[in-house]
Amino acid sequence: MKEAFGSTPSWLLWLRYSTFLLLYPTGISSEVGLIYLALPYLKVITSLGYNFIAKLIYFFFFFPRSLTVQLC
Repeated sequence: MKEAFGSTPSWLLWLRYSTFLLLYPTGISSEVGLIYLALPYLKVITSLGYNFIAKLIYFFFFFPRSLTVQLC
């Protein structure tokens, strides 16, 4: 909006900083909650050993990249 009109409307500026006070703590608490919910799954995965985790990391992060390099 600032680039289109030269300045930001005051109501938009107020809305931006007012909703921050609500949305920032909400985001932090949801991230903490999701980490807490993931702990049982993390315990199972780490009990399978390092080799299993290494294979998962390769499959999800490096395998798709290697496919795109091979296909191009």
